[in-house]
Amino acid sequence: MAQQYLRTPANQVLFTSINIELANRKLPILRGGPLKNDEFQFMNVQFRWGPSNCRGAEHSIDNIWYSMEAQVMHWNTRYGSIDKCHDKSDGIAIISYLMQVVGCPGIPDNPALAPITDKLPEIKQMDSAVNITPDCLRWMMHACTSPGYYTYLGSLTFPPYNECVTWIIVPNAIKISSCQIEAFRSLYNHKWERIVRNYRSQHLLRGRRIFFAKEK
Repeated sequence: MAQQYLRTPANQVLFTSINIELANRKLPILRGGPLKNDEFQFMNVQFRWGPSNCRGAEHSIDNIWYSMEAQVMHWNTRYGSIDKCHDKSDGIAIISYLMQVVGCPGIPDNPALAPITDKLPEIKQMDSAVNITPDCLRWMMHACTSPGYYTYLGSLTFPPYNECVTWIIVPNAIKISSCQIEAFRSLYNHKWERIVRNYRSQHLLRGRRIFFAKEK
């Protein structure tokens, strides 16, 4: 049976997040759309959040800010390894899923995210990992029920910030409870300080063009 690992990497000193990695299975491939015929192999899922439920994602849509963001990283197999992709303008593809806290404290958790958030207390320490159930990513399917996505060429949002990313932003936000987002904020960095923020502030477009794509 396929396994997924929830991990807090110790080598990300300046940037601390939660990674979901796949094990004991063939890794998914992403192709088509703005990626054309290149094949991009799944690497991991990383999460961004902030101290406030009003802002924690790295993307906004029509001046609407979101509480969290999950970023699914893929690398272009044409270059042989992810290490060789960082200096290529088409080296990395990231699908971004926006998350929004809804309601007041006490609102029930989103059951699709529970396989992840219920396991977070087991990896409070850096460089720790835990197995999670194979259905831990089904919230992605819920987000994709509405057609269309935004795409643009940009950079990594963590060091070394290379301009090597084709971003794909799914606009249909995923609901998350205040209790679930607090589980992310309860994790610790290498200094044993709570990680209340790990998102990068937005930057100017600097001439970048953003496209919205949908089926005809």
